[in-house]
Amino acid sequence: MGEALQYASRRLRKDREIVLEAVKDCGGTFGGALRYASAELRNNSEVVLEAVKQDVTALEFASDSLKSDREFFLKAVKLDVWAIEYASDDLKNDGIFFLKVVELDARALAYASGLLKDDRNFLLDAMKLDVLVLAYASSKLKSDRNFFLEAAKCNRGALEYSSAALKRDLGVLFGTRG
Repeated sequence: MGEALQYASRRLRKDREIVLEAVKDCGGTFGGALRYASAELRNNSEVVLEAVKQDVTALEFASDSLKSDREFFLKAVKLDVWAIEYASDDLKNDGIFFLKVVELDARALAYASGLLKDDRNFLLDAMKLDVLVLAYASSKLKSDRNFFLEAAKCNRGALEYSSAALKRDLGVLFGTRG
């Protein structure tokens, strides 16, 4: 039924129950049936989250409003961490939002904005949740001695994510290999 939605009338594409069944039935294909749903239903969080359960790429067809909605995207990331790829640029720049995302899965930081990846305070806060976030730090920060000295105070494992030159330098200081 899922792909059949593309041949359905406008009236049927607006019918919440029909579209919900279609998105449930259409797993594994790019965007599934959501791409054929009415604009109103592509703005319905329940319908879109059901589509995400089947195929995260359905978010491509979600409304811009949902792509900017913090609560909606936290739910989507709980279903699939890679949902974050489809978040709005505003959310990808939002440090408070990304701290909540990092609590769920630090790998999502791969899709944060360059500004967040270069924000010392944000990364130090995020590192307290999961040191893996430092893998996504900007190259500028990965070479910043003071940044990694501060990070290492909280977690010596932070040094693993510094630049090679900094690993050698700080490794001597901390008695680790560089």
